[in-house]
Amino acid sequence: MIRHIRSLTAVVLAAVAMSAGAAGWPAHPVRMVVPSAAGSPPDVMARLIAQRLGTRWNGQVIVDNKPGAGGIIGMNAVRQAPADGYSFILTHAATIAVTPLVNASARYDMDAEFAPVAMVAMGPLVIVADKRHGADSLPSFIAQAKQAGGTVNVGVNGQYSLPHLAAESFRRSTGLDLNIVSFSSSGTALTAVMNGDVQLLFDGIPGVEGMLKGGRIKALAVTSKTRVPLAPGVPALAETLPGQDVNGWFVLLARKGTPADIIERINRDLNAVVADKTVIEQMASVGVQPRPMSVAEVGQFIHAERTRWSNVLAGMNIRKQP
Repeated sequence: MIRHIRSLTAVVLAAVAMSAGAAGWPAHPVRMVVPSAAGSPPDVMARLIAQRLGTRWNGQVIVDNKPGAGGIIGMNAVRQAPADGYSFILTHAATIAVTPLVNASARYDMDAEFAPVAMVAMGPLVIVADKRHGADSLPSFIAQAKQAGGTVNVGVNGQYSLPHLAAESFRRSTGLDLNIVSFSSSGTALTAVMNGDVQLLFDGIPGVEGMLKGGRIKALAVTSKTRVPLAPGVPALAETLPGQDVNGWFVLLARKGTPADIIERINRDLNAVVADKTVIEQMASVGVQPRPMSVAEVGQFIHAERTRWSNVLAGMNIRKQP
């Protein structure tokens, strides 16, 4: 009985201490790590929300760019930081759901070292083709490819990137014989499309938007289950392949052990920030839309995406990169 009372007292005292610490938070600047370069979509989003969060907190949120190694450098910076509510990372789908499975240098443990905080934004990929060749719609492209037989070359921006995995899912769903070709940038991939070296390209909307507006290429589908305002008039992939839904996503994570009430406060404040019309418009410029979620919903979403892409990767005979 005495032991039980002592244990209960310890729990209560810990909870009181945590709440007291959260009540005075933030007492100094908060660091938001971005595992990509200045000017990249994650950086644009981070700076957009950092200023507004700082205003809400009567403090400063510093964006700390740590690009390189597919996001590993940035993830390591946060996993090694104290779990005190002053270090977070705004990162993307690949660093969470893909990199740990394909890169031996990614030694971080998503379950043991990181905690979900908030969903920042999501955006589908777009499937494009050269306007001078091929079909005018995705269903007709698939039909023609099946009738012609042979291998179809499909370009993606980055090996084991989200576009790469989306193309692999497309291959499995259609049964087409696809040769998936990885390019180092959207520019080189677009050149390959216009030269006829690849017949389709999977990429983020910002990477191909200029060529789409210029009429050099045509969009056959966005890789979501519904059409999106980011690509007016472009059919959703699920209209052709029911159940298909692939989005790039950007989340805020904390070090595991960060006080829960700080995480909840950031979640509420960030959800309010991304509901602002100006924020929505500026996020659209980098091909994403806010998708507010509770802390629990973010955790469930990340778990589902990690399971989903690990299953896709399992069938790709991957040799881990050093």
